[in-house]
Amino acid sequence: MCCIFVPLGGGLVSGRGSTLLFFAGGPAMKFMKKLLTLGLIGFAAFLVLGVIFTSRRSDTPTTNTTPVTMQPAINQPSMPAAQQPPVIKASERPKITKSVDIPPTKKPVEIPKYTVKDEQVSDVPISFEVVQKISVKRKPTRIEFDALLRHQFDKLKNRRGKGGRTPSEIYIFAYAEHRYHEKINEAWIGRLSFNSNNSDKAPNVEFSPKRIRAQFEKPKDKYGLSEVQRQEVYWKLLEAEDRAMKKAGADDNEYDAKIYDRVHKRLEQAVFDEFKIDKDIAVKIAVEGMNKGWPKPPLD
Repeated sequence: MCCIFVPLGGGLVSGRGSTLLFFAGGPAMKFMKKLLTLGLIGFAAFLVLGVIFTSRRSDTPTTNTTPVTMQPAINQPSMPAAQQPPVIKASERPKITKSVDIPPTKKPVEIPKYTVKDEQVSDVPISFEVVQKISVKRKPTRIEFDALLRHQFDKLKNRRGKGGRTPSEIYIFAYAEHRYHEKINEAWIGRLSFNSNNSDKAPNVEFSPKRIRAQFEKPKDKYGLSEVQRQEVYWKLLEAEDRAMKKAGADDNEYDAKIYDRVHKRLEQAVFDEFKIDKDIAVKIAVEGMNKGWPKPPLD
């Protein structure tokens, strides 16, 4: 049903104007007014609800969806910002290094002159061992001595044995040049020992201050005897002990302690009488001989 009226310039369109005027003044016109009124009321209500909803949403706090890692609480008093420790970069942190038990030095270390006197190599399936004896001409400081032994170790550790393997054990013994002889052996003044089976895999360096002082000491008279005479005393005391051991049956596995004591006392007293010394001086000479590595008599 088309009962729409359209006002244009105050007149009516076409000749149906009478019909339209009839509907406008009848029941349909009242219905349309009610419908229009309800529509306006609904639209106004919609606008009011929209304003209320928007205002409430703006008052609601924004939720951060970023996950937050919870840190455990630490029972420590907070520190003022001015006292907080500075952050140190990894590149700026001091390196922790190992050092030998000797005083540090900033000067370059001079390696003392030395001579390789003897070397023994054992290259067998279970181990590759190198034993070396060296002698130094002057008295080195502990720093110089340490540098010398480690320098020689660095040379030996790169040796190649059977199958291209490197030494599993290295032993370096150092002696004073003017004291060295083939049988000096245990009278070393410094030594380095290395065994690859050790947990730290590092060489061990040792020194004997008493032997260093003794071996580089200038010859001088002691107890009324020259060093040559004291060496003779040392030799004869060791010889007396060897002869007493032999007399007591040590070579035949029938050792008799009483025979040893009796023979040794008699031979030892003969040395005391010859050089006019007593037992206390004889002990001091024996200690000096061991520290200086004096030669020992051959065993008969």
